[in-house]
Amino acid sequence: MAYTQAAGTDGRYVIESRTKFGEGFQHFRVAHDSGGEDAPAVIRYRQKCVRHPPRSSPLHVRESEVCTFAEVGRAILTFAATGRRDETLFWRDVTAQMVKDFARPPDDDGEIKAITPKGAD
Repeated sequence: MAYTQAAGTDGRYVIESRTKFGEGFQHFRVAHDSGGEDAPAVIRYRQKCVRHPPRSSPLHVRESEVCTFAEVGRAILTFAATGRRDETLFWRDVTAQMVKDFARPPDDDGEIKAITPKGAD
């Protein structure tokens, strides 16, 4: 297992875990029984820096993947103590979504075309 992590704020969190093997991986998110329709949801997380004002960044998840702070604590502490995912939580396999989200566009050959300063187009 490579890691377990969480992100969020204001009582809304998402918990993820990744298992790595060779060149591949499996990616999981904690999920709950939605009891029917599982609507899209947004988790916001803030990054703070002494040089920059707080920013709010969106993570697009499903409503069933929204977790509490208590669940975050349990998942992170279990992983820290055992190196394993907390078995009392349901871990949804979202590997296919992660592979799709990070796939290159069809016209991208992977070659670096230009190097520009941060913020430049």
